[in-house]
Amino acid sequence: MLFKSKTKILASMYLLVIVLFVASCDNSNNILVQAGMNTQKESSSSSSHSIEEQLELSHKDILESDIEKEFNDKNKKVITTPEEYEASKLPLLAAIPEKEIYLYDTKDGQVILSIGGNKSYYDWICLTPRFILPQMQLGDFDKDGLDELSVILYTDSGTGVSIQELHIIELSNVNISLENQSENKKTEDYKDHMFSADDYISQLKDKISFKTYLDSGQLMGKISIDTKSYTVSLKEFQTDEYGKISSELYFASIVSFTCENNKLKSEFGVGIICENVPQACYIGKISADVEYNEGKFELMNFSFTEEW
Repeated sequence: MLFKSKTKILASMYLLVIVLFVASCDNSNNILVQAGMNTQKESSSSSSHSIEEQLELSHKDILESDIEKEFNDKNKKVITTPEEYEASKLPLLAAIPEKEIYLYDTKDGQVILSIGGNKSYYDWICLTPRFILPQMQLGDFDKDGLDELSVILYTDSGTGVSIQELHIIELSNVNISLENQSENKKTEDYKDHMFSADDYISQLKDKISFKTYLDSGQLMGKISIDTKSYTVSLKEFQTDEYGKISSELYFASIVSFTCENNKLKSEFGVGIICENVPQACYIGKISADVEYNEGKFELMNFSFTEEW
């Protein structure tokens, strides 16, 4: 009996060991299967990501190829209509062909400035719904004996808004002629200097003062610029509809620049700020020369006219 009991116990223990071993193998297999599935998922994800990247790169290559093709088109003309703009992958916005200077729009928030075949990229706003094209002109604006490139961009438009932006591109930092400048600028972008709104508004506010007064019961305004002063009738604003008029003038919404015969000029709409009117009320314009030197701009020779 004792022998039979021991035999039964040993058989039970043996059976338990077998069950535990089988369970352990199943668990190991599950772990391996799960690991395999995870590896497959990672591989699949990596493969999917790689395909997406490849498609993106392929699309980019196609775009660059199309752009390069249009860039090398020697018969390309400056666009004149919105339809021509839409039809072109790389619209030519402005050009000085005799100096091999061209300005293209990549349609992705950048422009390409090509000078003698060398391309520089800039993050410029260059068109608005009014479709006023950029203007380019060469001139020795800092009187250093070398030409700079002026670029005037129309950057904002709307009701009571018309804003241009002035850029000066330094073509070279060494004393060489324009014809040879491209040979010395293979990798470095041509330096861009922009006359910022903060800069010219600060200069205008420093130079120009304004006050209102009554003359025989009629509301008048006095604009003082250096030693000169101008008076303007404000009779049409002398009602409760407009309310009190601030002593601070507003210059930010109507801004234009021109370039002629190596001279840079500017005009700024002069607005008064009325208590009960949300927008500036314009009473004239300020004209001023723009002096440029070593990347800095200065407004000079101010004048005021009531026409704007």
